[in-house]
Amino acid sequence: MIAEVAKRLRTTLPADALVGRLGGEEFAALLASVTEPALHAIAEQLRTEIAGLPIAIGVLGPLACTVSIGIAMGDDTPAGIDDLLAHADDALYRAKRSGRNRVVAWVAGSDPSPRPSQIRRRDDTAD
Repeated sequence: MIAEVAKRLRTTLPADALVGRLGGEEFAALLASVTEPALHAIAEQLRTEIAGLPIAIGVLGPLACTVSIGIAMGDDTPAGIDDLLAHADDALYRAKRSGRNRVVAWVAGSDPSPRPSQIRRRDDTAD
């Protein structure tokens, strides 16, 4: 199922989007130069694309699949990718808590007390 969701991500997102699996069943996508309305439209298209077509799972047959999507937009301030991922993660969990199968956005300046990033980079220098 994860492989099929990844395939639908690649076919639905713009060709220049960077997409990666964060772990488990969580993915992240980085889209450059996209307006807020376009980002919402892309996320909603992705949500309906996944929900609208059951995924074939071997002998189990087709299974319905839905996604909750959290999006975060940066502006010209030097906020790092870690903070954008943390804000998108917060939006994702708000989507899950409010009923799942929906898109929820975090927009810069909308959170008066953003939490510190919970995303930690792997230290590639220590082996």
